[in-house]
Amino acid sequence: VSEGGHHTFRSDSHKRAKVKFEDEQTQKMWSLCTDVLKDVKSNQRAWPFLKPVDPVNDSAPDYFKIVTKPMDFNTITDKLASRVYENVLEFKSDMELVFENCRLYNKLEDNIVRKAGNELEEIFRKSWASHDIESKLQTGKAELTREEKMMKECDKIVHFLKKHKYAQPFLKPVTADILQNPELWAKYQDVIKEPMDISTLANKLRRRKFKDIDEFKDACHLIFDNCFKFNFPGDPVHKA
Repeated sequence: VSEGGHHTFRSDSHKRAKVKFEDEQTQKMWSLCTDVLKDVKSNQRAWPFLKPVDPVNDSAPDYFKIVTKPMDFNTITDKLASRVYENVLEFKSDMELVFENCRLYNKLEDNIVRKAGNELEEIFRKSWASHDIESKLQTGKAELTREEKMMKECDKIVHFLKKHKYAQPFLKPVTADILQNPELWAKYQDVIKEPMDISTLANKLRRRKFKDIDEFKDACHLIFDNCFKFNFPGDPVHKA
């Protein structure tokens, strides 16, 4: 199953309508991002992620029910070429979203697409690090702001959580469809007043909704507090 969805871009906005005038440094940043994307797309296992998912042709009728923020490499290529991204970190977030969606939809560890996604994610991370894009972005600037430092550290934590072998029950919001029991769903809504999951955590971090590290930390703890509150000791999810 490929990873992606249908995307449309605004062409009437002053900051989206055309490629903005760019200085040499900015052009270099986008060129490096393009190189990173090529490193990933050129891998022979990249084919499931090249274009948006077609629920019919890809035999994934429930895809958009599970994956609410689709993304694929060709869409990222188009966004890069059209300069839809405001900065290189937005590009990085979209790349990470492809792999996040892969794990979200392909739940089994030995699933061939999930394995391909994990392999491509490692290629992406190594290529991103080898091109040293974030450091080059800071050339001629002051050291990273406190917020940027926080974002980098929090991103590492989210990545660790998503890759953990017991992460599956916590990857996305709990819904009635997941519980498949009206009484259990009613109980969940009654017991859990502030739901939280890893994908919501990642999205809030990506959109910079946390005001400081403590707020991010509280959201992380909330995932596990909710788990212990709803699931009895001995339950597989409680143990996870």
